[in-house]
Amino acid sequence: MKIFIILITYNGSYCLWKTLIGVNEILSKNRSTRLIIVDNNSKDLSLKIARETIPTSKIIKNSKNLGFAKAVNIGIKYALGEKANIVLLLNQDTYLDNENFTKSLKDLKYSVWSPVIKFKKKGKWFYDYGGKIEQDFSKTYHLEKNKKILRNYRIDYVSGCCMFIKSEVFKKIGVFDERFFLYYEDVDFCLRASMKKFEIGVYSEAEIEHDLTEVGQRTIKSIYFLILSNFLFLLKWVKWPKIILSLLCWLVNSIKILGIKFLDYLKSLKWKKKLVQ
Repeated sequence: MKIFIILITYNGSYCLWKTLIGVNEILSKNRSTRLIIVDNNSKDLSLKIARETIPTSKIIKNSKNLGFAKAVNIGIKYALGEKANIVLLLNQDTYLDNENFTKSLKDLKYSVWSPVIKFKKKGKWFYDYGGKIEQDFSKTYHLEKNKKILRNYRIDYVSGCCMFIKSEVFKKIGVFDERFFLYYEDVDFCLRASMKKFEIGVYSEAEIEHDLTEVGQRTIKSIYFLILSNFLFLLKWVKWPKIILSLLCWLVNSIKILGIKFLDYLKSLKWKKKLVQ
């Protein structure tokens, strides 16, 4: 069984080394597993770290930042050309060791799946058991719990930060929708897979650690793509006349997100003034 790990890098030198240590352990113990690194034109030491940590990796460097969906599609097409049976998408700020990688492959009843995602929020550990989509597609959310539960979940979607995909899924539904530059591409992909009767799930015996530092410090640019991708997702999946209510909810949520960011900015200005004084 040929497994290709696809890692998208973009200015990730602050976290990439830990991710690659876990991947290197996996590669050393699974001879049929390979690593593809697709770099979105990083300006830091990401590529240098990648080359020095895992010299055997296949590295594809883009001339500009293509976004997650387009970059990951480059890796997927290369993997499928090499007759991959399973593709694993992995974020640059995750840590997956060989034990949890092996557990993730123990029971292959799902076509798209992930381990439980372990992350810290306000100093406490939480566990993500995948995502749910409201029936009218107007809202998506994650099942988060503050303790580990040993129960496998059939779910609407799993996060692209760690997503195992059987090759037959791509043959049936294609690759990721490149209209989503960042965010919602994983939700859209899983929804399309479900429409073709592929099962999506989470294996609770396995887990991966996800550093959400970057998410907690979202820039204006990332917030822009979050709002835009949500808008595109609604246009793609919500039918008339329900789209009117969905777009109204989208507008309210977008204003709320921007408002929170603006308040955070004002607080940062106050702290800067105090430091100067």
